[in-house]
Amino acid sequence: MELYGISETTILSIIENQMRVSDVREGQHDIVAKEVVTKHGYPIKVVFSREEKEIIIITAYPLKRGLRK
Repeated sequence: MELYGISETTILSIIENQMRVSDVREGQHDIVAKEVVTKHGYPIKVVFSREEKEIIIITAYPLKRGLRK
């Protein structure tokens, strides 16, 4: 995240928004935040795992190859 200038606050906000919108169960999840873009103009992809009472951020990076449908 530091490499791309993505703050922890931004990542937590993306995950919290996802949890409000849909039921995030245990296991690994991918989020593409189309509304949040990096300073280079790309959306952010966040990969995280939800355990019983923890959320583990695996990676977060700009999605440079475009959005998959």
